Order: sequence, then structure tokens, then C-alpha cells
Amino acid sequence: RFGLPNLNRRDPTGVYMSEFFDFKNKPWATPPTPPAQPTSGPCYDGLP
Repeated sequence: RFGLPNLNRRDPTGVYMSEFFDFKNKPWATPPTPPAQPTSGPCYDGLP
């Protein structure tokens, strides 16, 4: 696309990812509000 050489052998066979982006529609002016998270519960520090 930009006239650059491939960096490795995987580059020419990579997945074309433009299907995951929507360039035709306007993005959200205001993103949706995330759901409320509980803040009064205990914190667990038992992760490895």
C-alpha cells in the first residue's frame, strides 16, 4: 500500500483487517456510559 517491502515472510499473507473498521459512518459523539461497578465489596489479592 505504501510501497514498502515486507518485513518478513508473514507480511504478504497477513489478514486484511479493514473489515473491522467502519470508515463510512460517523463515530459516536458521546460514548455509551459503562454500567455501575460495585465499590463497597472486598478487594481480593489472591492472584498469582
